[in-house]
Amino acid sequence: MLWQAIINGIAVGSLYALLALGLVLIFKTTTVLNFAHGEMAMITTFGGLWLMSNMGLPYWVAIIGALAFGAFIGLVTERIVRPLLDAPILSHLVVTLGLFFIINSLASFKWGDRSWVFPNPLQTEPLQFMNIIISPLQLAILVVLVLLTGGLFAWLNYTTVGISFKASCSDRFAAQLMGISSKRVAQISWAIGCVLGGIAGILIAPLTNLSVDMMGMLLLKAFAAAVLGGILSLPGAILGGLTIGVVENIFGVYVGTELKDTVAFSALIAILLIRPQGLLGKPEDIKL
Repeated sequence: MLWQAIINGIAVGSLYALLALGLVLIFKTTTVLNFAHGEMAMITTFGGLWLMSNMGLPYWVAIIGALAFGAFIGLVTERIVRPLLDAPILSHLVVTLGLFFIINSLASFKWGDRSWVFPNPLQTEPLQFMNIIISPLQLAILVVLVLLTGGLFAWLNYTTVGISFKASCSDRFAAQLMGISSKRVAQISWAIGCVLGGIAGILIAPLTNLSVDMMGMLLLKAFAAAVLGGILSLPGAILGGLTIGVVENIFGVYVGTELKDTVAFSALIAILLIRPQGLLGKPEDIKL
């Protein structure tokens, strides 16, 4: 039972990690905590369902179209919040919460409060190794996280745009003096961040069904993962997401599912009391 709980925890933790990666990526470049991140992921997923059901597009074509829509949402949001680049964090909170309610209301108006079945392209028999069972979708979630993490690492370290991105994150004003456009970096981070959220939403939807409110608790755990790992650390977002996923699943198996959300946030509080900057964060990060 323990190993099964760990495998299930890694799978769900990978979804938290994908959402947290998008949050951290945006925060590193703009210092904006995007409280509408979950709603953007939700409406991107609904966009994929609409392309399949209303436009008759094949699954993978619809997914690409939905992620392009997610990137567009990110670019539009970046333009909205651009004047807040140097504003207090409270201003970011108010604007992104406003976007949260706008997107949620629009989605509710269009799709209502019912649950929608989202296609699962991997409906095959679960894989079994000894007493551990893993579904093809769970395996796909792990593979997607590994591929996206590897791709993001390669982009940041081996491309001109990625190196410019890292330079802007380290010191935005020094990067501007070197000719690096902070606006372009912010646009890229918002687009990629929203695409990562959209991928998480598309992977979550077949497990929970698609609904307007499906991302609420997931976003809270993604924020917890980002803070636990270190709010400016991309590897920390992955570590935080996996940690929360594994801890809550083990607790759910051995104690009870009713309190597994409680233990996840209790573990977060306990770790932050010992290490306020997060697992992979730096002490100066907590001054932001």
